[in-house]
Amino acid sequence: MVSRLRRRIPTLSIPVARRRIRALELVLALGIVLPLVGLFVSIPAPTVVVELSLIVAFLSPPVLAVLTVVGALDDGLRLASVSVSILAAITLGVAALSLYTLLYPPEGGGVYGGHLFTYVAGLALALAVLARTGVAQLWSMRCTRETGR
Repeated sequence: MVSRLRRRIPTLSIPVARRRIRALELVLALGIVLPLVGLFVSIPAPTVVVELSLIVAFLSPPVLAVLTVVGALDDGLRLASVSVSILAAITLGVAALSLYTLLYPPEGGGVYGGHLFTYVAGLALALAVLARTGVAQLWSMRCTRETGR
């Protein structure tokens, strides 16, 4: 029954290999999570490396969101794809609002913190991508152990 359902659900055939999309998602997710870990773990690093990691952490969420949506379109309708795509849409919305506020600041002035909201939304997306990947790896290991392949 599941195989018949999968045949009925159309997927978008993207000329990029699915493994490349997943690998890029992992790299970007780790690029978002690792600077946060660096705040709590004292690692001796040059200032340039710290600043570069923060730039990567703040630029990665919108790119990860776009890549996640592309990967979800390639996967088709699945629970993990839909839930991660919703987080990706929220991240893209927050990033767009942050960019709009940066380009057209309000009249009253104030402190700009849109990049922090984008980072928090991207962090939730990165954790969801890492969790989805971990569950998929555990599931594939369990399936291969049961089938003996």
